[in-house]
Amino acid sequence: MKELILSERQLQDLIETYDMFMDGIEHFLNIDTGEIVRINSFDMDDEDEALSETIEEGYNEVYF
Repeated sequence: MKELILSERQLQDLIETYDMFMDGIEHFLNIDTGEIVRINSFDMDDEDEALSETIEEGYNEVYF
């Protein structure tokens, strides 16, 4: 188990992201950096595709 250390701003972003739901938009938390990333699964560009593959490889380890 890793300890997650977030700044106040990162915690606020996490709360706001949790409250926001839109079809085709997925949010993931990188527990190494505290960064929240967003992927548009309906209209993926090259950057979204690469990020999706990275998340898939690190799912439940780095990305949640």
